[in-house]
Amino acid sequence: MTNLLKEFCLRAGAWHLMAACAFVLGMGAMPASAAYPPGIYTLRLIGLPAGLTVVFSTKLLHCGDSSYGLFFDSGSVTMNSRAIQATDPGFELPWVSRTVYEGTVQPTLPVPEGPCLGADVGNHDLELRASVRTGTNPVSQTSREVYFLPRVMMNSNLRFTQILEARSSFVLLPGQTGPVTITRDVEASVSVDNLNKIGTAATQLPSLSIERKPGPLLLPRQLVRLWLNERGRTCITAGKTVCQGDRPATPSGAIVHAGIELWPIVARTSGNDVPANTSRAQFRFKLPASFSVGTFNLVANADDTDAPFYLVNGVPTALNLLPWKSAVHDVAVQ
Repeated sequence: MTNLLKEFCLRAGAWHLMAACAFVLGMGAMPASAAYPPGIYTLRLIGLPAGLTVVFSTKLLHCGDSSYGLFFDSGSVTMNSRAIQATDPGFELPWVSRTVYEGTVQPTLPVPEGPCLGADVGNHDLELRASVRTGTNPVSQTSREVYFLPRVMMNSNLRFTQILEARSSFVLLPGQTGPVTITRDVEASVSVDNLNKIGTAATQLPSLSIERKPGPLLLPRQLVRLWLNERGRTCITAGKTVCQGDRPATPSGAIVHAGIELWPIVARTSGNDVPANTSRAQFRFKLPASFSVGTFNLVANADDTDAPFYLVNGVPTALNLLPWKSAVHDVAVQ
């Protein structure tokens, strides 16, 4: 078939036919291992503890169309780590240092085939991801994803820096700087954003607490904690803990404990300007007339799920990979 095509091309006199023949013959002569010139992708992760095994990998999506489902691994590298100082982004104290993990992948991009044959190389996309090795057996490798970028144009030289963190923040009214005010026997609503750069699926146990302010000889003391447990049940902790289903709810759907009414906690990950990687929890509650008055600390918190073990310097270790940073704001109860 190739010889017949060559003979046809040699006899063709038109320049456009000759050009077309050269393209087709070139494709036929291209070896199966040939690849498009790949781009170079560098990822820099800040916020993880030292000693981890972090793998940066790329995955090619043919033709930039997920309907084909043609994904395949196109390269990976174990990221190097080193200590960095406060001159890097995300630092506030000059004497603090953190570990940075860096890796560069030059993906292997084979010639398209099947439905992608002849597709423009610029229409191909890459997935980028980084994963931390987990488990108790270094040979049988398991991992936890800590970074994921679903679509990046291939054949580009790109650098990415991601500061991994997990923290809570209050959703306050514009310009609000003073204490949040809660009136007893009146329904209150407080919204909290729980940011988790690893992903909202790893966020759990959103909570809102009212605590006494610490004094010279007085440690903070929790008066009440409103929270969502591992099973998705709304709970109140005031002395002891009562959760949704432990006792009948009020006609409006609230649970009641120590005179405190709490409606089911709602956590959303999209809509109404919820930022990326954020779960917004809304706490609707009512404090009883017997609750203490004064100015307290309003504390928002959550937690990041963890694998049972991470490989730290090759040793299986129970580790809080991303310690959660709580938020504290003044609250006036009247």
